[in-house]
Amino acid sequence: YPFQCQLHPNGLSTMRGDDGVVCWTGDFVSDHERMIALSAVACLMPFAYLSMITRVVWQLPSKIQEGNSEFLHRFCFLFSRFHLDYYWYVLVFIFRNVLVALVPILPGSVLQWSTLTALMIASSFACLYMRPWRTFEANMLDIFFTTCLIMLLIVGGPFVEDAQAQQSGIFGILLLCLICLGGIVIFGFAMYERFLRRGKPFQFFLCHHKVGAGNLARLLKMHLLE
Repeated sequence: YPFQCQLHPNGLSTMRGDDGVVCWTGDFVSDHERMIALSAVACLMPFAYLSMITRVVWQLPSKIQEGNSEFLHRFCFLFSRFHLDYYWYVLVFIFRNVLVALVPILPGSVLQWSTLTALMIASSFACLYMRPWRTFEANMLDIFFTTCLIMLLIVGGPFVEDAQAQQSGIFGILLLCLICLGGIVIFGFAMYERFLRRGKPFQFFLCHHKVGAGNLARLLKMHLLE
């Protein structure tokens, strides 16, 4: 990666993947500068696609109001997998994947590992809270595989051969403890809501089952809303 350079005692920096390429020499015709230029141009291609997707998501509500069926058929592959209320989640999904692909350019394995773990945890909590996928099975699969990846990162992170391996081990242990603590808190809250909470889950209950009570229920509702 031309964006990853390592500093040497003589003051020069070379690429991590190839020690024969000197970084940032100031010569615009050097190998490293040409790699940087080509990499920058190549990075513009996915960002152009992301810009187009963002524009499509922004235009979707207005296109639905206009009844533009051609627009909906053209871009249905973006929105058909999500609930209508979370049509914008396609941006979260795509930008998460882009950020995951950009993690290797970060300097240091500890920073890469911690950033990737934080991205996966945020993605898992977002999916768990919103459940944006159209089917229940898709939501559960997303949460399951993301959680498996998080556990794999936590367990395998401390074994990375790096000068900061001790720091990564400490960070992994703390993160694992926080996840376990969060799971215990969520489980305890769910058990409290299910078995220990007393009282009705509603303040008023209006029944329209019988025809004779319909008018009375509507009148009571009007008084309650005043």
